[in-house]
Amino acid sequence: MFDQIFPNLTDRNSSAESPQTTRYNCVAWAVHNDLMNIWPDADNAWPIGMPRDETVEGMVAFFKQLGFEECPDSSFESGFEKIAIYARNSVPQHVARQKSDGRWTSKLNVLADIWHSSPDVLECGDMIENGYGSVVKIMRRQNDGRPPVLPPMHPPPPIIIRL
Repeated sequence: MFDQIFPNLTDRNSSAESPQTTRYNCVAWAVHNDLMNIWPDADNAWPIGMPRDETVEGMVAFFKQLGFEECPDSSFESGFEKIAIYARNSVPQHVARQKSDGRWTSKLNVLADIWHSSPDVLECGDMIENGYGSVVKIMRRQNDGRPPVLPPMHPPPPIIIRL
């Protein structure tokens, strides 16, 4: 199903882990949030006071605000959680997160969450219209077992009321 957009994705290096949903997107999934869509455009949540700058630099600034720092590669480092930022024609398209077992996880747009063996398997260069392009930044943060704390967002995240 994904092979036209992600030619490197196979049954041996990936697998779906959830049903399809539009409730959250890849950036939210990268920060362990499955309740909102986070993106620097007018239609999604973004930190209050942070420019809605749909650039790689804007994405890097967002993740730095959450405690991530740039790092040289996507290899597994015990005690760290890593993310990969993908861009096509210098415009951010996707973010993936490394899991504590070294595999990677991604929310594929409105499709499923998947695990994948490395960030490279989602790369497709700049030529595939709906593809994510290439990994342009790897970032990491100390992994204390808790998700990053999101700053106040606009629009704010939904409030869940349980009766």
